[in-house]
Amino acid sequence: MEIWHGPHPRRGYSAAEAQELERQGWAGQAAQENATVSADPFVLLTSLAIATSRLGVATGVVNPATRHPAVMAAAALGVQEASQGRLVLGIGRGDSALADLGMAPMPVRDFERAVTAIQLLVSGIPVPFDDGPSIDGLPIGRHASEVALRWLRADLPKVPIDVAATGPRILGIAGRVADRVSISVGADPERLRWAIARVHEGAATARLGHLGPIQIGAWINIVVADDDERARELARGAITSTARFSAMHGTPVGPFVGEDAEVLRAIVDAYDMRAHGRSGNPASARIPTSFIDRFAVVGTPRRVRERLLRLRELGLRHIVMIGASPGTDPAEEAHSRALFVEDVLPALA
Repeated sequence: MEIWHGPHPRRGYSAAEAQELERQGWAGQAAQENATVSADPFVLLTSLAIATSRLGVATGVVNPATRHPAVMAAAALGVQEASQGRLVLGIGRGDSALADLGMAPMPVRDFERAVTAIQLLVSGIPVPFDDGPSIDGLPIGRHASEVALRWLRADLPKVPIDVAATGPRILGIAGRVADRVSISVGADPERLRWAIARVHEGAATARLGHLGPIQIGAWINIVVADDDERARELARGAITSTARFSAMHGTPVGPFVGEDAEVLRAIVDAYDMRAHGRSGNPASARIPTSFIDRFAVVGTPRRVRERLLRLRELGLRHIVMIGASPGTDPAEEAHSRALFVEDVLPALA
């Protein structure tokens, strides 16, 4: 099972850090997209790819609302060339990256159309012009009638498209048009089985003909500490952000245990995007211990290792690890990460 290091909100990336992740045995590093809090992820990932030889690099995640499909495909292919085939293009509908620009997540139909176009373009398949302003009335003579990346190298490995998905419609879209899906519904096995089934249903209906079997993984909140209670507190803010996806439109999605649906509604009601992912978010106080223990994988190294090994039995082939909440003391965050690297990662990778 591939274990990817999740993005660092409000932090930069360094060549030395990427080289250390490669040495430790991580599958790769993901970089977030939010123009208000971090630099362009494609630029950052190019620098990490140049500094390493095996470490995968991934967008975690970009959205098609702020980039034309051809622009995103071209950026991805540039990183793919720089990394010699180590990029995973993670795509989602957009959350804080759009909210901080005053925009809502991309409509589902538009999202599927955009991801399909990106998938075709990185596969070397032309895409007809969309329904935007036409150039037909301009005095430019003969012109193209479709978008094609004419500079795509035939010997370059195809960029895998990875859709970040929570709700049933986006899970189904991933099954139809993606190479990979990274499910974001928490770590409860029942919810993960439900999401995996929605992906397979999508793949069974109308999967793009040139794609192989889809690889299924998940975004998981994972925090290791010397005791369970401290691990819960280190993860609380980040869990608030991730859990909100399961009810961001007001109605919780998927199966639930006990009071979990009510907890999700309370998180959405109290959420403050200005404190996105942080323990200081008012919504963090709405999360009981029982919810943390089901939704996330937190605790001592032994407890975390055993839970992740059980999740692997569900068929997950990759995990993007969301670690300690932003704002955690750097020394405590480093200790938590060291515990994971030394006592958990070797059993999984």
